[in-house]
Amino acid sequence: MPPSTPPVPRTASLQREPGGEPVRLRVIFPPNLEPVIARGRVMLMFEADWAGGRCPLKALPRGRCFAFSSQDNLIIDRVEALTGGETPAVVQLDLHELAGLLPALVGHERLSQGRDGAVSVSRDPLPLPISATLERNGEIVLALKGRPPALVRIGDWVWQNGTLRPLGLPDRVEELLQGPVRISRTQVPVFLSQHWPQWQSAPGVEANFNPEDFTLAPQAPRFILELRGGLSQLSALLQCAYGARIMTSGVTGTDEGVWLPDPDVTTRYSTRDPGAERAALGRLQRSGFVGPDPQGRLQLKGQDAVLNFLAGEFPALQREWEVTLDEHLENRTLKNIERIEPQFQITSSGVQWFDLGVVFSSSGGETFSAAEIQRLLRSNQSHTRLRNGKMAVIDTGAVEELQEVLLDCAPRQHAQGYRISSTQAGFLEATLREHRDWRVQAPTAWRERAARQSGEATLTCPPLGDLETVLRPYQKQGVAWLGFLRENGFGGILADEMGLGKTLQTLAHLRICNRGEGQDPASREPHKPHLIVCPTSLVFNWVAEAGRFTPDLKVLALHGPDRARLFSEIPTADVVITSYALIRRDAERYRGIEFDTVVLDEAQHIKNRETRNAQAVKAVRARHRLVLTGTPLENSVLDLWSIFDFLMPG
Repeated sequence: MPPSTPPVPRTASLQREPGGEPVRLRVIFPPNLEPVIARGRVMLMFEADWAGGRCPLKALPRGRCFAFSSQDNLIIDRVEALTGGETPAVVQLDLHELAGLLPALVGHERLSQGRDGAVSVSRDPLPLPISATLERNGEIVLALKGRPPALVRIGDWVWQNGTLRPLGLPDRVEELLQGPVRISRTQVPVFLSQHWPQWQSAPGVEANFNPEDFTLAPQAPRFILELRGGLSQLSALLQCAYGARIMTSGVTGTDEGVWLPDPDVTTRYSTRDPGAERAALGRLQRSGFVGPDPQGRLQLKGQDAVLNFLAGEFPALQREWEVTLDEHLENRTLKNIERIEPQFQITSSGVQWFDLGVVFSSSGGETFSAAEIQRLLRSNQSHTRLRNGKMAVIDTGAVEELQEVLLDCAPRQHAQGYRISSTQAGFLEATLREHRDWRVQAPTAWRERAARQSGEATLTCPPLGDLETVLRPYQKQGVAWLGFLRENGFGGILADEMGLGKTLQTLAHLRICNRGEGQDPASREPHKPHLIVCPTSLVFNWVAEAGRFTPDLKVLALHGPDRARLFSEIPTADVVITSYALIRRDAERYRGIEFDTVVLDEAQHIKNRETRNAQAVKAVRARHRLVLTGTPLENSVLDLWSIFDFLMPG
């Protein structure tokens, strides 16, 4: 719909009212419209058809009311706005004024050139045959097909073959009429997001690409830090590199180089990561650096501040960024500084434990007692003077982190260090590995265990015997994972969806446990039965599946009213199966029994930790605990809390 025009004070005598005499408006363009447009001014005549005949609009009788259509009223309002409120018979308009009136004339049925020539005003844009071509270098070229047409322009409108219509594509169309328009690679993302939708919807436009062909993703910057100065003052320059593009933090504007073309794929772009850039600058500022100045440099003043930086954040920046030092800083200052680093000695202490010894020494060989390190930490000092006169620095933050990690491992402290559960090997090794300068001596077996715990080592399924051809590859992975849990003393949830063979994987795992395959004979535990707790409807399904896939396992189903006499057979059974309903009734009978592994099938039955079901199964004594459920989380995280409380009691 044409936009509305603000009402104009009416000084004309023409009275327009909805209940007046009906009148139809006629608009007459000059018969020689094209050369008139070329001269820059166009005269329009306005006539009225009414019961009294046809006359100039201004000649309608005074003192009478006339009714016009809504479109005619809009046209008259527009014209009166141009003539100061007068109702004209003839009006002369420049091209800008005419272009403003044309939207009100769209679709009007009583337009003409002179008295008899046909003329129409259409809202449909003039179709221009335009090609949009994505070239090999990633640029987009817009071009008219063939020779540019001769257009009679009225602002953003054109006169062609008796019709006035919008030119369409006003954005950059002037350039296009002069010749091809080239969109550079750096401007392509902006063009596609802001301008292409208008071009794409225009008639006559053909393209050899779709916007969906282009990919846009944030790119992680590479940080380059240049340091100058000495112990009394440091100057830093931080730069962010995106491929070959290097930008100086605090100098390069945030709107510069926002879109980064991929040099290999013309339709792929990356964007700067302003969050990462701000975080990098923040690391320096939190270390005490002030700035950056207009040249991008930051300053850190004072020996204590410099030494704290060299002891704390500097080693991490050396690991994570590209750090360069000027000659004075590298050859004079840093050569007179030694770092105090912890050294770790790990020795195995059986299957369930390992011993960790920690010694602190400077790079020159001077050692420090734990009490001296604690004194530095308590005084928040990151440096001390060595006997050789050099300055020693210690990363107090890293040492405090180490102490927190050791506390998380719940060690037993002794004279030589700490005794830690083998289940913590992966966690501890991952922490120590973050600090490449920390030296760790550990047996190969301990490193292999840590790699398996952290998921870095490939798990291998033990031999399955007659089940080798029965289990599918993903089920063998499940059996290997269950073995990994057992080896490391972990509980776990096998959460495959229904129908993927959780029962079969569990039976295969329990048979491997019974045979002791893959276990060190010296550490093999004495035989104890396994307990499976499931819904009542699944008890005999478990019995049937065990008979089918693992017939060598002796299965005992504690079910029915006469089950009390069966409890004496538990020590000689391999697998004991009961239901949630019965285990809560028989809770007292289980108190004196220890199982090897207790398995909860359909563990959502214990999602409410306050129920007797949950309390009964959590009271069962077992070396290992497993849960089978396709829906570990149904209503809230409290469902998981109850399951984990079973898997990791206490």
